[in-house]
Amino acid sequence: MNALGKSNWGGLKTAAKSMHEDISTLEKLTPIYKYAMELFRDRGTSHKHLKHEVAVLLWGQLLTKEVFPCKEQWDDFLGEYQKDLPAKKAVTTDVWNMFLEFVRMVRENKEEAVKKVMEDGVWPIIIEAFAGYLRKTVNSFCLKSCY
Repeated sequence: MNALGKSNWGGLKTAAKSMHEDISTLEKLTPIYKYAMELFRDRGTSHKHLKHEVAVLLWGQLLTKEVFPCKEQWDDFLGEYQKDLPAKKAVTTDVWNMFLEFVRMVRENKEEAVKKVMEDGVWPIIIEAFAGYLRKTVNSFCLKSCY
């Protein structure tokens, strides 16, 4: 708390609210998003990754609809995707950073972003699965009307 210049929980809550307002653009979100990986990564191993549950919570807190137009669909997808995982896979630094790149691509051109992920075959499984989810379940609704 002291690192944020706050000495009590009330001050910390105020700082958190202010920070959420500050991450309403991708440019402001990027350094905080990258720092979140370092701050919350699993310290129990030598690998840099987030526990799946932690990554889902962070995505829920860090991403706003202004930053990621398909946030609602992402939240729905994660709820369904988690049910299908026999064991919750850790989210590696690469997956964490590639998802931010996917968010950037969606903001620039939603249809092209999904098409690129589906055709490339080099994206993390969770991102490829989400692109397929958008095509299949949303019928490209998000791709056309998120803004």
